Amino acid sequence: MLLDDICFYCGDATDLVDDDDIARLRDQFGIVHPICSVCKLTKPVKTRNVIKSIKQK
Repeated sequence: MLLDDICFYCGDATDLVDDDDIARLRDQFGIVHPICSVCKLTKPVKTRNVIKSIKQK
């Protein structure tokens, strides 16, 4: 089952942000919740599960 992306805060599905900041967060975190452009101006992007880097000996 695949759900459509909606804003984590307001539920808007039409104006979601997908810029360089979001792409960088996707590289650093396992889960990056979608956010619309209006909410991104006033609220932080919700993330979960930091991706840990493997330390080489």
